[in-house]
Amino acid sequence: MDISKCWTEMSVIIKMPSFCAVVNCGKRGNRDVERFFRIPATLKNRGPHIETLSQQRREAWRKALKRVDFHESAQKYARICSRHFITGEPAHLEDNANPDWVPNQHMGYNTAHPLNVQAVERHTRKANRTKRLKQDDAEAFLRSLETQDAENEQEVEAVEYEEDSSGQGESGVGVQTDMKANDITVLEEQLHFCNSRIYSMESKLSKCELTEESFHNDDSKTLYFTGFPKSEMLFTIFQYICPNLSHKSHLSPFQQLLLTLMKLRLNLPFKYLSYRFSVSSSTCSDTFYKCIDILYEKFRNLVHWPERSQLRKNVPACFKENFGDRVAIIIDCFEIFTETPSNLLNAARFWSNYKHHQTVKFLIGITPQGVISYISEAWVGRTSDKYLTENCGFLSFILLGDIILADRGFLIRNEVEMLGGDLYIPAFTKGINQLHPVDLKNTGNIATVRIHVERVIGLLKRKFKICQGPIRYYAINI
Repeated sequence: MDISKCWTEMSVIIKMPSFCAVVNCGKRGNRDVERFFRIPATLKNRGPHIETLSQQRREAWRKALKRVDFHESAQKYARICSRHFITGEPAHLEDNANPDWVPNQHMGYNTAHPLNVQAVERHTRKANRTKRLKQDDAEAFLRSLETQDAENEQEVEAVEYEEDSSGQGESGVGVQTDMKANDITVLEEQLHFCNSRIYSMESKLSKCELTEESFHNDDSKTLYFTGFPKSEMLFTIFQYICPNLSHKSHLSPFQQLLLTLMKLRLNLPFKYLSYRFSVSSSTCSDTFYKCIDILYEKFRNLVHWPERSQLRKNVPACFKENFGDRVAIIIDCFEIFTETPSNLLNAARFWSNYKHHQTVKFLIGITPQGVISYISEAWVGRTSDKYLTENCGFLSFILLGDIILADRGFLIRNEVEMLGGDLYIPAFTKGINQLHPVDLKNTGNIATVRIHVERVIGLLKRKFKICQGPIRYYAINI
């Protein structure tokens, strides 16, 4: 088979000719010397006026065709030739009074009032006349302004001449004016109103700004953006870490701390924070991670395992009745959603069967008084509670006689008993129809007090929305 002939046939197939969509119009792009125009589309994102006008024009073209079989998919590839316009092409979108705004010639049906070239010429003359009148009005308005300015200058020169001739102009005594007392009073009232409005707008603007001054004595604003109930607490922390913050950044030291707390509290995207603080997204992310490291180094000692003598001094009654004063900690795991890693292996490692999502997992422990006394590093979501507890360093804090309360997933009884402690978890119901009365009572006692760690986790996620995720994942223990 001839290769050149094959390519010729393929080119004919690929390059389909344009057909006119008007009824009984046989114009074709590969045969007739005509121009073809698409049915105009609806223009969006260019303002409501343009969108409405383009939608009206599209509907007008569709009605002008009068085709019942003209469905949406056919309109995408439909063309109308230049034969159906008076001037040979459609008018501009905003020139909706032009007859060629819609195809109107040889439409395949009888029109009540056929249009011709004179209609377009009349429209053009009318548009030019309107434009010329507008220009004349603008020139007349400018001439009136120039005349008024000249008259005002003459009046001012006359007043200055009278002041100089009377000798009282410089002292301000005896200066005459054409304004009445009522006019002066009205102007004073307007000036006072404008000053009050300016002061009000400045005060409102200062409240919207995220500056150090805007947070002074504003507890509600401080609570919303940072989570601290009092502004004094915020500034106390700021004074404590201020020497460690960067003083060469585009953000002030206070704004660096504020950006970090806003990210923790509200989990706002870095793009939004970049617009809020008028810096780039990369600057926001770098500031956040640097400030997080500073806060960790400064306040890491606040989460510590207390001495047993301190724990046993103020044991709540609900713990004393069932477990005495030996409860050292209540543990549980909580997970935070992460972004899905692009690497399939990492995506599988971060997958949590419990949450049905990619997560990172933490082991958290609280004292009977409700204080967080232990938080592990982040682990991938597929890590089991047992493996995490055995390998995160938690068991090194257990002393002889300690009681640890946990959920059923923490199968670490042997490890805890080897260290001299006791593990209390709810009884298992697998393989049995009913719990023994003793196991039922113990399970109820454990559930009554273990609920406090779940409440602390819920409070942590509500107070700092970054714990709800999703967060970016990094190199963590696997």
